[in-house]
Amino acid sequence: MEKKRLSTPVLLFITFSSSFTKISSKPIRVPLIHRDSPLSPHHDPNLSLYDRNRASFARSIARHAAASTSADGGGFVLTPPLTPEMGEYYTRFWVGTPQVLSDLAGGTGLARGPLSLTNQLLVKTFSYCLGFRGDQDEEGSPSFLLFGDDIPMKGNSTPMYRAQGRETQYTISVDSITLGGDQIYDTQFQITGPWRRPGGGGGGGGGPVIDSGTEMTIIDTRAFNFIYDAVRGAVKTGLKEVDDPKRQSELCYEATMDDFETVPYLGFHFRGGAELVLCPMKMFVPVRDDIVCLAVLRSYNGLSIIGNVAQQNYMVGFDLDRELIYFEPYM
Repeated sequence: MEKKRLSTPVLLFITFSSSFTKISSKPIRVPLIHRDSPLSPHHDPNLSLYDRNRASFARSIARHAAASTSADGGGFVLTPPLTPEMGEYYTRFWVGTPQVLSDLAGGTGLARGPLSLTNQLLVKTFSYCLGFRGDQDEEGSPSFLLFGDDIPMKGNSTPMYRAQGRETQYTISVDSITLGGDQIYDTQFQITGPWRRPGGGGGGGGGPVIDSGTEMTIIDTRAFNFIYDAVRGAVKTGLKEVDDPKRQSELCYEATMDDFETVPYLGFHFRGGAELVLCPMKMFVPVRDDIVCLAVLRSYNGLSIIGNVAQQNYMVGFDLDRELIYFEPYM
């Protein structure tokens, strides 16, 4: 069966000098532009903030559904074709002398596959920060990518796993989930994945994929139930629950974002001590003038993905030699 392919999380426009073989050890910083930014080639000024958020839900659901086919023997692999229109973040930079900016789409991505940017540049460490995004008329806070051999890794780390069937992706383990510091998820209810860890026995027992190419966070149904119940109980009384007209999110309210300022932070605590904490801005998104929905979705097939909205305002660092991922709040 022919393998289906999904676009990479980050697509980059690159041109190299003919003698270029390896990136310098000195860290290189390049800007990242979200596809909805006014600086993006795919920015549509006619779309409202709500249109963009709806499209983010739809892309996340579609990406998750496509990726899930590998668990069912569908042969899907998360490797990038050379199609820039499908990315979530873009950048343009050049290497070489003379420096020539090009719109040529290079083989790209930050995954561990043979076509990835990290393999092409022989990079062993990289990190990125995804800033909070603005509305349709604003750029939001800056996003950027650092890569090279001597990038300092900041924050606490968690091991990455080469999960069976997903060797090119970054799979990690969740030890607990908290809301406002209170544990809402017991480790006996493990966030599962339809794979086995290298050297491990039995199916399942995996963890979520860290993916900058998926917008929303999508969590295994057992763990999602704990999040749903806890968040629902923490939202201030008096807000009216409503059905999502598009049936994309399971928890929506007749409200504005200001109504969620007092909701406790949602925390994902990973093996080894690393953590990722979501403020209300990363837990909820407005989908209409008067409707706000939870930006954490349910996975019915065991595949969990921590998306780029949850990763906003964090430095996420990858040490490929030591097989570690670092998380540090970015101030």
